Amino acid sequence: MRRFLIILLILFLVGIGVWYFFFRKTPDGISIGEQNVFQAFFSRNISSGTPTPQSVGVEPFVETPTLAATSQFSPVADFPVAGYIAFDRTKTITIPPPTETPNAKPTTQTLVEHYIRFVSRRNGYVYEIKDGGQTTQISNVYIPNVYEASFTTDGSVAIIRFLRSDNRTVATYSIPIPEANLDGTRTQTEGTYFSDNIDSFTLSPDQKTVLSVFKTESGSQFVTSTITNTNRKEFFSHAFESWLPQWKGKNVYLQTKASAFAPGFLYRIDNNTKRLVKIIGDTLGLTASISPQETYTLYSISVDNNFKSSILAIKTGTVRTLSIAVLPEKCVWISNENLVCAGTSYPESAPYPDAWYAGTIHFHDSLYRIYTNTGGYDVLDEGDEWSYDAINLSVNEEQSRIYFIDKTTGILWRYEYR
Repeated sequence: MRRFLIILLILFLVGIGVWYFFFRKTPDGISIGEQNVFQAFFSRNISSGTPTPQSVGVEPFVETPTLAATSQFSPVADFPVAGYIAFDRTKTITIPPPTETPNAKPTTQTLVEHYIRFVSRRNGYVYEIKDGGQTTQISNVYIPNVYEASFTTDGSVAIIRFLRSDNRTVATYSIPIPEANLDGTRTQTEGTYFSDNIDSFTLSPDQKTVLSVFKTESGSQFVTSTITNTNRKEFFSHAFESWLPQWKGKNVYLQTKASAFAPGFLYRIDNNTKRLVKIIGDTLGLTASISPQETYTLYSISVDNNFKSSILAIKTGTVRTLSIAVLPEKCVWISNENLVCAGTSYPESAPYPDAWYAGTIHFHDSLYRIYTNTGGYDVLDEGDEWSYDAINLSVNEEQSRIYFIDKTTGILWRYEYR
């Protein structure tokens, strides 16, 4: 009996300790356990090489389709990712002269290194694949249940979005990606929290400025800051509260959040007067994407329980309606301001884009190259090999590669087009 009471006492004390560690709140509302988990990873070295399950946790494996050895598709990772970046870096190396030629001078050679970095939805770690090699964990900041992740174009910073423990507060956190030390390890430095409950945000073309949108009692407030959330300035305010910003060149464009049951608008903010200049307006289900040089707008609208897609030449006002159905969220602009898109010729009847946003409709996509000056297109893949619903597309034109995330599974894929 005495032994039984001792065991009960020990269990009670362990329970008190667990409660104290995980659930006691600090003044900023973060539990002690949560705070220690974040802080424990700062300023720690990360070993190079492929991470083991003991060091990074077991990822939720997602079964990918069995593809032929000659398939143009290949999964980049077999777990869901919240976002990714594919980019190239140029490196110059010095080649010493042959020893048998003493008077010869060393030569230089320029190499292009291909990188892809991505964020795990489950744990917030950043992973890297360099030149088609092994997957390596390169950040050590643990944040579970990441819903969205963006990278700067050079892959040096990841901005992640996740829900805090109350399942209501949206947190935004900027993670510096550590480069390799001389011995191959990486030293993680602390990141930066942005203000909670940012409704939406976009990066400037030079990737140095973040434009954040906040809902306020009087509508919405737009705030600019650096990538580390310093030098905060109010940029714009408006009585309407739901905006999706796009920053192209020197201009910021604002789209109302799209619904088949509400009229949508696309505006440009006049830099001199800070007034809105209408580009497209009063159209149900409007969702749009501006080309990098601000020449074209790809947009879709709801029509008869379906949708149609068009290309607007901004300066002339010329509109070309496409014969295929593509949502701007499923497209990417390439260097000559043409498009690569995922879509279909025969979408299922539904209120768009709401049904697709909600996940009640899934696309069986094909891949297209669309020529903006004519509205014509080429089929890159007819979607016969397996069914995918592609989002977050990017293109490496030199390598003839398309990357995308399958919206249904969260898996990141690579497609080699020929």
